[in-house]
Amino acid sequence: MPVALAGKPLLATAATTDVSFPMGRVAVALSLDAALQAAVPASWRQESRPLPETARVEVHLVATDDPPGLDDAHGFRDSQFAGGGCRLSRARVTRDFERVEGECVAHPAALARAVRFATEPLLAAHGWLLLHASSVVVGGGAHLFAAPSGTGKSTLARTLVAAGAELLGDEVACVGPEGVAVHPGQAPHGALGKVVPLSTIHLLGRGEPGTQPAGVAEATAELLSQAMVYEDDRAALDRAMAQVADLVSRTPVVRTRVPLGIGALSLFGFGAGGR
Repeated sequence: MPVALAGKPLLATAATTDVSFPMGRVAVALSLDAALQAAVPASWRQESRPLPETARVEVHLVATDDPPGLDDAHGFRDSQFAGGGCRLSRARVTRDFERVEGECVAHPAALARAVRFATEPLLAAHGWLLLHASSVVVGGGAHLFAAPSGTGKSTLARTLVAAGAELLGDEVACVGPEGVAVHPGQAPHGALGKVVPLSTIHLLGRGEPGTQPAGVAEATAELLSQAMVYEDDRAALDRAMAQVADLVSRTPVVRTRVPLGIGALSLFGFGAGGR
C-alpha cells in the first residue's frame, strides 16, 4: 500500500516498499522498487505511516547492477549526484517540496547513503544543523562527538554501543532545537524521527584521558568547521553560523581526550563489562 501524501498515493504501482518518517518540519517518503525491498532495514519498515502536512522530500529509487563509482561527496550541490553505490537526480519543485529519483545498489549501506544525500539539503533548509559527528544516548541524553575524519569518533561510538549505549548516528548528527535526531539514512536502533535531548558536545581528540570545558570561541570555531552547508551562498553559511552559536550558548561543550578501546568506557560511566 503506497504511503499517502496529503491524501494522495505517491505511486500507483504496488511493486514498491514505501517508508515515511517526520524530521521536525520535514517529512520523508521513500519509495523503492521490488529489487530494493530486501535492503530496507527492519527499523525503517516499522515507521511506515502517512506523512504530515509539512515540508517534504520524495525519494524514488530503483535497483541497479551497474554501481556508480565514488565521487566527490559534495556533488549533490548540483542537480546530479553519483557515488557510493547510488546515482541521484533531484528537483526542487518549491522550497518546501523536493523530488529525488535515482538508482541504488541493493545493499543497506548504499541505500542509507542514497537517503542521506537525498534528504540532508532539505533538512538543513528547514532548521536542522547537520554536523560531521557521531552521537550516542547515555543515561537518557545524547552525547555528540565532533571531530575531523580519522580521529576516532565512529570507533568511540561503536565502543560505547557495545557497552550498552544507543547509537543515533556514526557519521552525521542531525541537531535541532529539541535535541539530536536519528539520521534518516541510518536509524540503526531507535525509531526513525526519534529526537533525544542533547546532553553534551565533545570536541574529540587523543591524549591523556579526561574532559575539560571548552571556551566559547574555540567551541564555535571547531563546530562550525564540522557543519555541513548545502547551499553555496552567504545566507546558508550565515544560517549555519547562527545555529552553531545558538547551540554553543545552550549546551555544555567539553574537550574530551579518549584512549583507544575499552579505556574510553570509564569516561562515560561504563565498566569493562558494560552497564
